Amino acid sequence: MNLNDVKSEYIKYLKLSRIELDGLDARTKFTQEGLVNSAKQKLVTLKPQVMGLILSESTTVFISDEIDLSNQVSAIALKNGNITVIDYMKLENDIFNVIFSNNKNGNYAFNAETVNRLNHSLFDLRNVIGASFIPSVRMAANEYRVFKRTDGDLVQERKDAMSFLRELLQKTFSNDLKSLYIAKTMNDFTDKHMADYDKMVFFVINTGGDTKGLDQITGKTVFINNTDDIPEDSAGLQKLVSSKLKKTKKPLTQTETE
Repeated sequence: MNLNDVKSEYIKYLKLSRIELDGLDARTKFTQEGLVNSAKQKLVTLKPQVMGLILSESTTVFISDEIDLSNQVSAIALKNGNITVIDYMKLENDIFNVIFSNNKNGNYAFNAETVNRLNHSLFDLRNVIGASFIPSVRMAANEYRVFKRTDGDLVQERKDAMSFLRELLQKTFSNDLKSLYIAKTMNDFTDKHMADYDKMVFFVINTGGDTKGLDQITGKTVFINNTDDIPEDSAGLQKLVSSKLKKTKKPLTQTETE
């Protein structure tokens, strides 16, 4: 079945699953309950099919950390219900704020106590990113670092500590943590909007420069970096993405290569 057929089935059973049962007489309620339960069972099978087909038609746009297109991207997402921004730094900021929630002296110390809090934070993160298991972060004593306040520059101090945390996470997980977070965010967004749209566009920012293995979630992928003619407005950005998509060639199938 193609997307239209599967989606029509999905929407039909979605409506049936939402039948209001309150206020019905006993006989009617019994019949309607059967319809609702049957529809919910159908959705268990149909939902992942629809999501998979939509993601195969969707596009991921990776924007290099070296350029700032936040205003353009936000403007596009604001006007289009099927477009969203995935900021990987949000996950890193959330982790950072948890492990330094009791930071009283203004310094950021990475030591045994910090690593313990970090691993507890990652354990709690499993449900957020859809992971059944997350390995522990390990640091040798000679790797401990303290980022101290310098001339009252708390902003720079936090940036340096954030960079160290990013390096630590990258060293431990490579791109696995990014991939799980990005995929989960894409799935959640698609789940929320798939009744209304047949394809999505995901602008992914602040990935730390390494996107290896992250371009396999959606059917199409575009990379924007500082070698491109950087657009000044949202219309220019949309035009740039469209032109890159036209140049993107689908890989040959096995039949075509034989």
